Amino acid sequence: MLSYRIITALVALPGFLIVGYLGGVYLKALTALMALIGFYELYRMFLTKELKLYVPLAYVLLLLGFFDLVSREILPYFFFIATGIYYLVQHQKHSVLEFFYTYTSLMYVFLFIFIYEIRSTPLGFRLFLFYFLLIWANDTFAYFVGKKFGRRKIAPALSPKKSVEGALGGLLGALFIAFLYGRFVLGSLTLLPLAFVTALIAQAGDFLESAIKRFAGVKDSGEILPGHGGILDRFDGVLLSAPVFYYLYLLFN
Repeated sequence: MLSYRIITALVALPGFLIVGYLGGVYLKALTALMALIGFYELYRMFLTKELKLYVPLAYVLLLLGFFDLVSREILPYFFFIATGIYYLVQHQKHSVLEFFYTYTSLMYVFLFIFIYEIRSTPLGFRLFLFYFLLIWANDTFAYFVGKKFGRRKIAPALSPKKSVEGALGGLLGALFIAFLYGRFVLGSLTLLPLAFVTALIAQAGDFLESAIKRFAGVKDSGEILPGHGGILDRFDGVLLSAPVFYYLYLLFN
């Protein structure tokens, strides 16, 4: 399994970083694609509970949102109204619960847009790279420290393998990388508190996706990334932490 993870990372990571470096419409298109795949993964998972999300409608709404064809300020209301009207028209085929699951899933995967927003800040690719180094360090240190020293479980009902020791290792690893990057690339250590909060929220995002998978009774959200699972498996921490990182950065800078 570890070898598959490494091979997938070696293949996918350079392409992701190249698109991140290019930014603009290339990165927006990639994050939109990730959101579409993520929504389909949720659709497949919720089918196990006989809940059928509105996939074609969701794809249209996501593309409208990602490419700014609907104002960002009204987007949550637009999503809600559109899915609500769709339910009313199709109420004989769908339950009201499916309406709420569709709306929540839309809002969840739309958070991929904050990858693009981070890249679009004045620091551009440097901040983009800083953010993802934090996330990857958090995941990597948490995995290896937890595997070697993990004893006390954090929330076994949600994710039985995650430990207190692993979580602390992830936080310290993220801070270590943030210190090095801040010192030698950004020339400032003012983002260290932001790094700590980001790593903490990313771990919460990991638990949230674990809770969704446990609810659906599946091991992985998908199979598109060998050794990693699905898009949501690989970017679970990103979905919760990217908006927090983005808005806190804007607030303090």
